[in-house]
Amino acid sequence: MTNITCISHRKDVDGLVSAALIKATKRCKVILADYNDLKEKLNTIKEFDELYLCDMGLNLEVVNQIIKYAKTKPPNSIHYIDHHYIDPFILEEINKVGIDITHSLDESTSVLVYQKFSKFLPKKAELLAAYGAITDYMDSQPIARKIIQGYDRQFILFEATLLSYALTKGNEDFLLKLVDELSGFKYPHQIPNVIDKAIEQVDNITKLMVKIEKNGKKMKNFAYVELDELAIGNIANFLIGIFNVPIGVVYRVLKDKEVFEVSLRGSDECKYHLGIVISKIANKLGGFGGGHPKASGAQIPLNRLNDFLQILDQELSNN
Repeated sequence: MTNITCISHRKDVDGLVSAALIKATKRCKVILADYNDLKEKLNTIKEFDELYLCDMGLNLEVVNQIIKYAKTKPPNSIHYIDHHYIDPFILEEINKVGIDITHSLDESTSVLVYQKFSKFLPKKAELLAAYGAITDYMDSQPIARKIIQGYDRQFILFEATLLSYALTKGNEDFLLKLVDELSGFKYPHQIPNVIDKAIEQVDNITKLMVKIEKNGKKMKNFAYVELDELAIGNIANFLIGIFNVPIGVVYRVLKDKEVFEVSLRGSDECKYHLGIVISKIANKLGGFGGGHPKASGAQIPLNRLNDFLQILDQELSNN
């Protein structure tokens, strides 16, 4: 029996549905990860015939690990599917060792996965790709837009939003269950506990809006706030409206690891590629990060928090 493993991003819909699409195609084992534990999760994989790595921007530590694996495997045993900005040098290095690369900045990872395996999947599978594209703000891209035009847009928005809100309130077991149910092409509203968890997060957000208005701070080019939330990405959008800025920044302190996680979101008026901006700053400060034009994130040493805010404001002023 073929031993196939998929590691995918746990913190957003794009990562979860990418894993679900690969599971539907390959009947693989799924491991969910984030940037802070991706290397650790990779180290738990002792044997595999095929390995899929989805929706995870790569840093040099992780690159070195998958290159090490690739050197012991036949070509195309490791597959990297992603849409985050990646340094061209890194792409060149992993390509040299025979890693199969599906990478584009133009569509969400879930759309790239669907496109790669569409001939093995039922038409209904394209809905999963649509959920990932919408929640990653890439629904206006050519392939995603064509998929969504074939359905009622409000229906897809509803299902995608349920998933996006529910996953923020779920533990690892719940997220793996989501992947399993989605791989069987259940609609999100049909999956047990999804609606309840989504409503719980909606209630939480209404309280957070008050906290954001009270504690948020505005700099020249963005507004920011500290929150102790597992999923801070979507919340960054509220800063944009509350403070009338093009970019919202939310960070969460992880004291035990002496780092902070940060998420950026940009409005339509944002003229920067936030993935490139955050990658450049994070590397400079001893962390790592990346993303796409309107949404990005990073993990950076805690003692560089003030430096990060100042450098980000300066970088946005210079561009």
